[in-house]
Amino acid sequence: MPGSVVWAMNLGGDDVHIQGQHWWGQAKAEAHGLQSPGAKPVRVPVLPKPHAGPAWRQMLGSALCQPQTLRLSVPVPEGPHGVVLWLAENWQSRWHSLSLSIDGQPVAHGLGDLPLGGWESCGPYPINGPARRIELRLDTGKPTVDAHLMGLSLLRL
Repeated sequence: MPGSVVWAMNLGGDDVHIQGQHWWGQAKAEAHGLQSPGAKPVRVPVLPKPHAGPAWRQMLGSALCQPQTLRLSVPVPEGPHGVVLWLAENWQSRWHSLSLSIDGQPVAHGLGDLPLGGWESCGPYPINGPARRIELRLDTGKPTVDAHLMGLSLLRL
């Protein structure tokens, strides 16, 4: 993946080290400015496919979720950055298909449309400008389907 990691968050889970990078758990992410009003942390009891090592499984095994729309707000420093989302299918094959908006602008559709246990990283989606909070919105378009996100990272591009 291009760029250097500024921070990485294991949403809904604990601190973890993945490939030499420290990923903040939910509590530390919130201490560093993550806001996720109404979202709840969940454990994801699905074995990732393709195979993922123990640290990756720990990150992919937790999530923040919310019915239909998950909203997150995170601080981003000044400069060119990219946001990367980490998703896994935890219910049934092809159940989730998410649209992503950043600061109210649609940037991607069809995220997380995976077989059961499948996982992927999506992005980086570019962010540029002054230091500020960015608003991320993941939407399923279906009131009966939860929007969820396992991990979030910010790269300096």
